[in-house]
Amino acid sequence: MALAGDNPQAELFLHNNFTLMIRELFRDYILGQYVDWENGECSFDGEEFLSFIQWVAEHSDASDSGEVPMEAWIGTMPGERLLSIWSSVYSLDHLLYERAYFGEAVTAVGYPTADGSVSHHGTAINHLGIVAASKQKEGAWQFIESFLSREDGAYTFLPARKDRLDEMAETLLQEEEPDSNERKIHIRIPDGADEYYPGMTREEMDAILSVIESADYTPARDREERVIDIIVEEMSPCLTGAKPYREAAAIVQNRVRILVQEEGGN
Repeated sequence: MALAGDNPQAELFLHNNFTLMIRELFRDYILGQYVDWENGECSFDGEEFLSFIQWVAEHSDASDSGEVPMEAWIGTMPGERLLSIWSSVYSLDHLLYERAYFGEAVTAVGYPTADGSVSHHGTAINHLGIVAASKQKEGAWQFIESFLSREDGAYTFLPARKDRLDEMAETLLQEEEPDSNERKIHIRIPDGADEYYPGMTREEMDAILSVIESADYTPARDREERVIDIIVEEMSPCLTGAKPYREAAAIVQNRVRILVQEEGGN
């Protein structure tokens, strides 16, 4: 909010769509600030939430389709934009792409939270598990152990095994006395000059590893998704004036309170 106030002419979000901002950028903040599952309470009918949701609406597109624009992951942000909702880490050298594009150092701060804690969202691909009621847990675990123990496994993204991740990191680190002709990393920037790096510094590697290690890979809980669904459903009509903000907030409060009282403490 402070950044927006200091730059009133700037468009702050690459995907400044009301629904996406609620579902993606501010999800953690909303659930932490306005919902108390333990005590079965919520606070969507107060002035704080009204002020917050109106601010989000003011910085959103007039239309609100909820669709994600199909754009490249890098190189699509015009210079006048300051913030982006998404920057997905697919490789250990990903922050170098951001640095090469913007021409300056970047810092991964995560999503906004109510208590200021770091929040990165992790996504597991090809994940395996054992059904709690399975009568063959030992055999299932033997299969998972064998699957993870493969030495010839190829990874499209990042491995779950830490030793493999460490091996990848070591191959990307700069040598103490790098060969001036050696370029381990090649960064292609759309509509820009390619960048070449002799490797990553230890500081750069530690920064990306801290993102991976702090990411939460827990699947979203259904009850939390229902809270966000209610907010989007009831507040979206306010953008066109079809419903007053205060009236919509009162409905959100009633619906979410019923939900948190039913599932509080679970």
